[in-house]
Amino acid sequence: MWCHTAEGGGRIPLIDVVMHDEKQFVANVKTREVYVLQEDDPHLISLKKGKSGSVMVSGIYDRHGRGPLCFVDEGDTIDACHFSRMLEKDFLPFFKQRKKHVGLFDNAKPHVAFTTKATFFSLGLKKVKHCANSPDYNPIELVWSRMQHMVQQNLPWGKNITIAMLKKEIQRAWVACATSELFEKDCMHVTDCMLKSLACNGGNMYKK
Repeated sequence: MWCHTAEGGGRIPLIDVVMHDEKQFVANVKTREVYVLQEDDPHLISLKKGKSGSVMVSGIYDRHGRGPLCFVDEGDTIDACHFSRMLEKDFLPFFKQRKKHVGLFDNAKPHVAFTTKATFFSLGLKKVKHCANSPDYNPIELVWSRMQHMVQQNLPWGKNITIAMLKKEIQRAWVACATSELFEKDCMHVTDCMLKSLACNGGNMYKK
């Protein structure tokens, strides 16, 4: 499967693209119980109603395995300036190490803002063309799914969970789930989904 760059610089095999995405992890998605931050202890997550106790991450992944996984501070948001700093400080060294310059980023506002486009240009990076309202065929989504399951399994049940504990399990899951061995399988799965979607003209490919 081939991808076209947004800048019109030709096409590149999907397997040679660096995948990026953001993901918000919560302590318990299986039972839909929401773990929240206690007002008397901002680092402790309990089952009381209050501020959401979740952790946002931003990571990159390619055929050689995992790249940096950046944790977003509680209460902070990823805007264009924040993402541009992350791109230059955390992700650029990974692109240089891999000798790559093309990444797959979705159309979230921080990724398509003028500030971000200028950062991509100044750093010599290119994006895979991602049409508006197109399905999110990003292999890293499969990594997030595996990670959420692993985090869910490893966190203690029926006990208070700290943000530090949640971050630790997320990092452990990133090491285990974002591997070079799984990358090619993830790309093949995504390619299969693309072909099925094209076969039904973008309709419901799971409809019997």
